[in-house]
Amino acid sequence: MVRGLLSRIFEKFELFSPAIQESGQWNSYDSLGVDFGLTDEDLELLDSINRPVSAQQAPDYPKQFAPPHDALTSRKPTRQISKVDLQDSPLSHWSPCKEDNAHMDQQYLSLPQHLDNPQSYGVLEPQNLRYPLSTESRDAAFALVVKICQWKNLNRIMQCFPSTKLLDSLIHNFFTRHRSETDTWIHEPTMNLNQEGPEMILTLAAAGAVLAKVDAIQRLGYAMFEVARLKVNSRFEDDNTLARQLKQQQMYTLILQIGLWSGDKRRVEIAESCFQPVVTVRSRIPIPQCDDWGLIMEQMLRRASRFKHEVYPIIAPSATDDESTLDHKWRTWVELESFKRLAHYVFIHDAQASALRSTTPLISHSEFDLPLPFSRKLWNAKTAAEWKAIYIQEVPQCPSTSVSLATILQDITTLSSIPCYVDFQLAALATMNGISKMIADCNRILRDSGRQWSTAVANLWQQELVQLLEQFQFLAVEPLKDSLPAMSLIYQTVSLSLYLPLGVLETFSGKDGEERSSAIYESLIQHISPTHLRKASWHASQVLRIARSMPHGSLVASRAACVYFSALALWSLATVFSWKGMNMVTGNRGTDQILFLDGEDDGDALRRFIALGQGSPALSSAGQYVHLQDRGAVMRLFQQLLCPENGGYAIDQQGRALSHAFTILGRNGDAIDGGTEDDDDDTQY
Repeated sequence: MVRGLLSRIFEKFELFSPAIQESGQWNSYDSLGVDFGLTDEDLELLDSINRPVSAQQAPDYPKQFAPPHDALTSRKPTRQISKVDLQDSPLSHWSPCKEDNAHMDQQYLSLPQHLDNPQSYGVLEPQNLRYPLSTESRDAAFALVVKICQWKNLNRIMQCFPSTKLLDSLIHNFFTRHRSETDTWIHEPTMNLNQEGPEMILTLAAAGAVLAKVDAIQRLGYAMFEVARLKVNSRFEDDNTLARQLKQQQMYTLILQIGLWSGDKRRVEIAESCFQPVVTVRSRIPIPQCDDWGLIMEQMLRRASRFKHEVYPIIAPSATDDESTLDHKWRTWVELESFKRLAHYVFIHDAQASALRSTTPLISHSEFDLPLPFSRKLWNAKTAAEWKAIYIQEVPQCPSTSVSLATILQDITTLSSIPCYVDFQLAALATMNGISKMIADCNRILRDSGRQWSTAVANLWQQELVQLLEQFQFLAVEPLKDSLPAMSLIYQTVSLSLYLPLGVLETFSGKDGEERSSAIYESLIQHISPTHLRKASWHASQVLRIARSMPHGSLVASRAACVYFSALALWSLATVFSWKGMNMVTGNRGTDQILFLDGEDDGDALRRFIALGQGSPALSSAGQYVHLQDRGAVMRLFQQLLCPENGGYAIDQQGRALSHAFTILGRNGDAIDGGTEDDDDDTQY
């Protein structure tokens, strides 16, 4: 019976995509000897995970914090964070074990039928989709999944694999989020799901599933993600010409995006290592099915000249175009614009990944002379006729394409003269990430060169970057603060990195052990002036202020990373001042005026604090305040940002990992500072 059902599925699968036919064996992964068994207990566990959490079961996140108290800063702190405590947080490295592999999540590819309802998970149902997913396309995606599983598991998976309706809803969920992003790079109006390969269907569905509010759907998403990742890698090895095709590059990049922001150390590390084939010269992709390295694959974007101006000719509609000609022009324009946006996204991704992983970026802004993308209004046009009307109205006959990211970073004032038919928000976001790379380069050279650089040279370089940030604030951050609050969030984080390099925060917090933590303090942090440390505390606190104002659920991916590094910065700053046996301020905490660092710029009071250390720095908390040196309470404020709005819904895996890090740092801070009067042993963070 099972064999007959499989035969019918594969008949549909072969009609849909003949290119996907393999050697004729159902299981091409048998040599791995991996058991993907699904038991009744597995399904019961999945069912229990999917149920809304009751009030008694929900995490007890504190809604109010204890009143401020005096931290015992005269007592030198001891580090009490164990490696076991840090294991499930970003503050530890991935240590592979035998059970870690691409197939470890296969059990979550099944979903009981009574749970196969988009409304049960807070997933949006498709509305007015131009090309809804067909049953044949769903079956093709399912057949790809089946090829990885063993025979004994097929009956269970055939009964429980998500329906067409759920997969369609998950894909819609992805595009809903994708449309809201500044750096969108996949064109939804021309995406016909039923003309895409099954690996694209799985990738898009996975990208939507990991955004869901329920653990079971998130796990389903990561299981589909692993299947798609394996298939995409093997397809590149089978046919190297795919390295030049837009859809393949988009799919590969989306897989990297899911992995980098998954919050899972294994997936993050794989995403980091697999980013090079998109950019770097002669990168190699390992074939997951064998022990040998695959064919050497030329880079996708750089060697295809996608960073250069010459490969982007102007495609413009004409009043005399007939319907067929206009549609062809529109689709050609969409493909070129998609490459352009993909290149800018990869540049931004490179900056964010290098900051997250403390690595050297792979792309320099100096090679980025391709034209800036056209406006979102043009990009979002749903038909060729709509595109033509907008283009004729907004774009002159001879549009200027001389402005690029490279020219902007050579002269930041170029931002003020960007024409209206260019996507200003995307240009500003790419510029901000370009500045972050420049600051990281400065920090890296000064750190690696030791004392070879004179103080005067270091101060001059830093002052130039300060002026660059100030100009960018006036040209982009202020104009976009209401329409794009994420820009302010990133700006404050990048400004923080100028005074306190982000790359040292995890090390100082204990990621590499006590010895490395002490070494980074002695070699770098203790040489940072108190003035710069107080400036860093201001920028980190501003991240908290901005994050509080952002919509619930928007603190994901790079925005969550901004919150993470800002929390680490404030924890580290309080620890540094404690190690020095001094308060963060020069006066008496009981008599000094409270200065809310997460408030608006207070002018003179802020300047006195930064320059002289006058005032008692604090963060606001539900009508109360938390002193900056109360590390436990500060960490709880940041953790509160990541708590779900409704206890019955789960936060994403990245949020859980960051929340766990804040828990550990908070407990360690309470232990060092002596706790609060109202603390009790049962408090959960």
